[in-house]
Amino acid sequence: MRALLLSLLVLGLLCGLGFFLLRSGADKPGAAAGPATPAVATPAEPEATDLVAPANPTRAVTAVEKPAEEEAAVIDPTSGNTLSGFVYDTDSKALANAEVRISADPFMDEDLSMAWFLGKEPSGKAETTRTDSTGRYTFRSLSSRPDYFMMADHDEFRPRQESGVFVGDSGDFAGPDFYLVTGATLSGYIVDVGTNPVPDAVLYLDSAYMMGENQVSPDRMTIKSNEAGFFEFKHVPPGPRNLTCVAEGYGNQVVHNIQFEPDQPNQIEERTLTLEVGEPIAGRVFGPDNEPVVGAHIMAMKYSNAISSRGEAVTDENGNFMIPDLAQGSYNLSVNAKAYRVARHNRVQVGDVNVQVEMIKQACVSGRVLDGDGQPVTDFTAVVLRSAPDNPPQQSPIYENTEVQEKVEASADGSYTICGLNPGTFVLKIKAKGLAPSLSQSFTVADGQVLPDVAVRLSQGGSMKGRLVDATGAGVAGARLTTLDDEHGNSNLDPFLGGLVDTSTTQRKGKSDAEGYFDIDLLNPGRYRLKVEHNLFTTEPLRGVVVAEASAADVGSVTLQAGGVVKGTLFDGSGAAVPRGTVRLLRADHDENYSYQVRSDTQGNYAIEHVKAGSYKLSATRTNDGANAFEGLIDQQSSEVLINVVDGTTVTRELRLGS
Repeated sequence: MRALLLSLLVLGLLCGLGFFLLRSGADKPGAAAGPATPAVATPAEPEATDLVAPANPTRAVTAVEKPAEEEAAVIDPTSGNTLSGFVYDTDSKALANAEVRISADPFMDEDLSMAWFLGKEPSGKAETTRTDSTGRYTFRSLSSRPDYFMMADHDEFRPRQESGVFVGDSGDFAGPDFYLVTGATLSGYIVDVGTNPVPDAVLYLDSAYMMGENQVSPDRMTIKSNEAGFFEFKHVPPGPRNLTCVAEGYGNQVVHNIQFEPDQPNQIEERTLTLEVGEPIAGRVFGPDNEPVVGAHIMAMKYSNAISSRGEAVTDENGNFMIPDLAQGSYNLSVNAKAYRVARHNRVQVGDVNVQVEMIKQACVSGRVLDGDGQPVTDFTAVVLRSAPDNPPQQSPIYENTEVQEKVEASADGSYTICGLNPGTFVLKIKAKGLAPSLSQSFTVADGQVLPDVAVRLSQGGSMKGRLVDATGAGVAGARLTTLDDEHGNSNLDPFLGGLVDTSTTQRKGKSDAEGYFDIDLLNPGRYRLKVEHNLFTTEPLRGVVVAEASAADVGSVTLQAGGVVKGTLFDGSGAAVPRGTVRLLRADHDENYSYQVRSDTQGNYAIEHVKAGSYKLSATRTNDGANAFEGLIDQQSSEVLINVVDGTTVTRELRLGS
């Protein structure tokens, strides 16, 4: 489904990204922030840094690199950091025993749908702690990253999310302070068609921002109806929600888009759900030779304006399935099975227990994976990428992710077979431990055609090395380094298309050692951009680094700059300080589109540190849950000023929002 949305997504991002950046997340209107603490900003993409050849060759010191599967890990036992903050109520009273969670994945709000659209599969990794008697929470030994999501929750209040939380490698970091308010209430009754109560019905309340077939949101709320059929959800957070009711023997119901307003914390919504006796849809799924399709996933969906019903099942060893407890009506069936094209049956009437679904086999590609010496690679992951037919000849191709991949283990001769290919032109990207990821030659799939074997050769690739120093020439330890594609201009395919497309270059992460040296190996040949991040310096992307096979690209000594500071106070039209407002810096004198963003504190004060020298547009928007794009644009336009930032200096500006 994401493949079909790719073209629409690119267009939609151009239209919708402005609103997405203008919105201020899950903060409530007029919320007080915690004690004033310096805010650490994360620039999206600064300008390129000139490469300086070193006076002496750098040493080959291997950077500390996280394997890809550990990239989203929250805990890093080797780090020496803490992240702490407080949870309060609206009267600034400390809330003890509040649950606080932190993850690389969003927990709620529009961030959920944005992650789905961008093909960012959730890691499912999160850490949880609780506040002490003073309302303080503390996390220790977190993995360093600039963009954590955090959520605070308490039995007597609605949950709240904060995004863009920065944690460095070592030291004590100030986390956001959460001010919780009471939430909305959703209550009602579950009855049958004779208005008799239905007890023990299970009700789920999920964010309507969840997309795709998986409707379970990370902030799902679950309750059961009592003997009178009564249910009540308390402290529901703002935003659209879907209510699902499941009761044995009855057709399930999904009530869509119940709106909970951000500025109505005591909102009360009432719903009565009338359940019909459930009936099944059953049948058999088979292939072109009447062979049973085992393990096929069948989804049945019935849509209406406000209420729908849905169910699912998996075929057994004979290809048979049964979806129980569906409400009356006709359903659309979607059938997914590995190595078969998606099959769809429309207007299947509930009660039909002889549905016959024939599936068409997809093509398979086979071959072998060998190393540079011609020896078989026994363990690897093969990812299928679709080739873009209209790629400019002067650029290296951009490939579309197909979500088809296979993990091969203990293949003595390096052989593989991957099924699930529809007609089109593809390449394979092979990843194996200790070798540079490499691409196969392109191959074309057509109906009725037998594909020749596709062999892939892996090698050690090339590497990139250098040294990071400060203005005094001393080495900078612990800087985070990321190799990125530099074949496609300033877009860098990051962050907005990173989960949807791929290139021939290799994305790897590392850190500089105690003396500032780094050496990142196992890179497929190509032109790279090296992104350098450190919480005491500006972010530096080194562009145009060409990596060749079996050689090291020496970027030399790179001097990191401390940058400047932009600080001030945010006021509204009446002259009152605006707490928890969002302040942004957007580069005004450069072609590349990048920005810094922080929140104002309790008194409306803000500080953006380590800003790269240059001319910027400085603007702000107030905190307003559910604010529309026009309100944000008014704030931005009324507050925008042009400033110039110089290394080692501080720019102080008051910002005033429109009334």
